[in-house]
Amino acid sequence: MNRNNFKREHESFSLVINASAEKIFPLLCPVEEQKWFWDESDYSMIYSDSGYSENNCIFLENTSGPFLMKSNMAEPTYWVTTLYDKGNYVIHWVHVRSSSITKQEVSLKVIGPLETEVTWDKTMTAIKEEAGPIFDAELKDRMKMMMAYIGQFLKYYCETGTRLVSSKTGERGKDS
Repeated sequence: MNRNNFKREHESFSLVINASAEKIFPLLCPVEEQKWFWDESDYSMIYSDSGYSENNCIFLENTSGPFLMKSNMAEPTYWVTTLYDKGNYVIHWVHVRSSSITKQEVSLKVIGPLETEVTWDKTMTAIKEEAGPIFDAELKDRMKMMMAYIGQFLKYYCETGTRLVSSKTGERGKDS
């Protein structure tokens, strides 16, 4: 068996949201994320029987690539939902790009009736030699920063009912 020489990084991030898991979990869907994160133009639903997140749902987005992959390696990201376990509050996606594959797992842990710990685990693997340069000393920081950024938008929406406005763009998350 040949051992590959491709690079891999893993990072995790957790935060506590003052909301029930029943309220948070359905928001982990590209359609529902329009309420708290995505703008409609940020993603395209490719396939879903229900029109929402579910097992084998596929959607495309162009937002994460430029941040994680650096602008010279930016490319569309296809998300495939590989596990959608509503009863246990767990969702897994595989993010497919031409030069890397990322597995992202999100799990919710009920702490109390209105307190939930949300944990993101992200494992990113190069699948082409050209992806090597993105696996630099800062990749783990970019991965964690992205999870924290998304987490703060989700937390803000769940706790206030309004969208958080990003200081960078003034657009993402503006109240509608």
